[in-house]
Parts: sequence; structure tokens; C-alpha cells
Amino acid sequence: MKIKGMSDPTQPSVWPAMLPTFLFFGGLASAALLTQLIA
Repeated sequence: MKIKGMSDPTQPSVWPAMLPTFLFFGGLASAALLTQLIA
């Protein structure tokens, strides 16, 4: 994953593709934390 590619304003099509991935991993992380707290 290129870090400087994220701050590149010439690639606006990257964010719509990355958002579902961020939401997916964010959901996994929150679910893991919840299961850790409950168990």
C-alpha cells in the first residue's frame, strides 16, 4: 500500500474503492474488541 499515493489529489478514484475496505476492517476490529470484552 502506497502511503504517498493516498495524499495524491490526482487519484480521486482510490477513495471510493478503499472506503468499503476501511469499513470492513473497521467492523472486524470493533467486532473483535466487543468479543474480547464480552468473553
